[in-house]
Amino acid sequence: MRIQWNALSQEQQEERKASWERLDAFMSKATGERSPFYRRASDAGIALHELVEDGDYTGRHRAVAEWITEAYSDVERNGSWTSDNPDFGTQWIRREDGGFTAGVDLAVRLRMSVATFGEAWEAVRVLWGLGSSLPYALSAPWVRETPSLEPEPERSITEAYLKGLARAAVAHVPSEGASIATAAPPPPAEWEDPVEHLYVVTVRRESLSLECNCTTPERAHLFLAVFDMLADDLLDILEWTPLPATG
Repeated sequence: MRIQWNALSQEQQEERKASWERLDAFMSKATGERSPFYRRASDAGIALHELVEDGDYTGRHRAVAEWITEAYSDVERNGSWTSDNPDFGTQWIRREDGGFTAGVDLAVRLRMSVATFGEAWEAVRVLWGLGSSLPYALSAPWVRETPSLEPEPERSITEAYLKGLARAAVAHVPSEGASIATAAPPPPAEWEDPVEHLYVVTVRRESLSLECNCTTPERAHLFLAVFDMLADDLLDILEWTPLPATG
């Protein structure tokens, strides 16, 4: 079983970072192109690769294989696979024209369409890890106050990475694919703290979509910047290739 980043000592973490940086320098010089270790030693590289390699599943490889096989069989037989977690939300994969769409519906809504099931499985696991970590790092989008953005060593590297994005949000200039719209709030019976309207945050890169509902403009602009930088990191570091957006 691979040891998670936070289980390493500070000395071991520094050794791994130095190793990745040496490999990047060597391979980039040898090939004249950006190496696969580009940004591997950054918080973004560590957090996103940890989600790719482990997700939040720590079972035996045999059980993981059975889980993937079950999901693939459901998609082939029924056109979709869904897994519900009563404490967090839902993750799913659906067969679409030309490929598959993977998504998670948690405190945030994250999804992407890709060409193959393998890409969809990786996407749903990474998006689940990010979506379930966001409320711990930044509080749920509808919460009015932002928590401390200082790193907490005892928490996961994913949360540290998301807090780092939030600290950088003040200086971030949103891309053309980032927007904030207003919408009517849910009925009072479904919302603990009544508000006049919601701020719907959306960031898109082709079919990659990151979305959430906030209750204050300040929180909406924070999540807009975080989502915008996160989308770039997903495409850059993990080299994801979302299918073109439709509709």
